[in-house]
Amino acid sequence: LMNPWVQLVLILPVMFYSGWPIHRTGWLALAHRAPEMNSLVALGTATAFLYSLVVTVAPQLLPDGSREPYYEAVGTIITLMILGQILEARARHGTGDAIRALVGLRPKTATVVRTD
Repeated sequence: LMNPWVQLVLILPVMFYSGWPIHRTGWLALAHRAPEMNSLVALGTATAFLYSLVVTVAPQLLPDGSREPYYEAVGTIITLMILGQILEARARHGTGDAIRALVGLRPKTATVVRTD
């Protein structure tokens, strides 16, 4: 698994299938000059992926001490981003259920008592 070619093959589905929603949202936000968290992740993972691709395909272009690929970082960042989005969606769903339950507790009628 330490072979850069094996790592490249393993990271391709993570980068381009699982990470596609993050990249699409991030690059669109950058294009609209309104960057946000997806933009940061898209920029960082794309840069790490492209650098690792250069290390894998043409390592002679880089100095000897800087020929380590960062495919695992790309996979980790995308995986943690997706996990965070799933947890956020679950929390929002739970919050929505709690708010609907609170709205259901309101009385159907109210009596106004005035002391004039």
